Amino acid sequence: MNIRWTFLAILCVAGCNRNIIPNEYTCNESLMRLSGELTCEERERFARGRVECVLANQGDCTSDNECVLASSATLCGGDCPSAIHTNHAETLVRAVESIDAEVCETFEDDGCPRIMVKCAETRSVCEEGRCAREVL
Repeated sequence: MNIRWTFLAILCVAGCNRNIIPNEYTCNESLMRLSGELTCEERERFARGRVECVLANQGDCTSDNECVLASSATLCGGDCPSAIHTNHAETLVRAVESIDAEVCETFEDDGCPRIMVKCAETRSVCEEGRCAREVL
């Protein structure tokens, strides 16, 4: 699947829907559809949903060397590195940059608590055709 980046506010234009991502903010929704001031929780959920969308649309793998670990943490919240296909790692980086610029840049300054997570040591593997993290 090819993902075209027309607007930074629209990170994914196809592929995600409410059945795939358990998050009210899906790939088909634009940030422009959100109106008014977002709460801290809404901003964090929006950021997480956009990252999940990129990860869900990364394509299939056939071997471990096609997968890498990449940061999926935004300024709205820390996260452990995610396993992603090497062809889509830059897409994840751009998505995080866009999310940060659109909704997370002032997250902590606005009094929102940024939760940091402790991550186990992992490596990326190809598991049943999808990149996944494996705990060492």
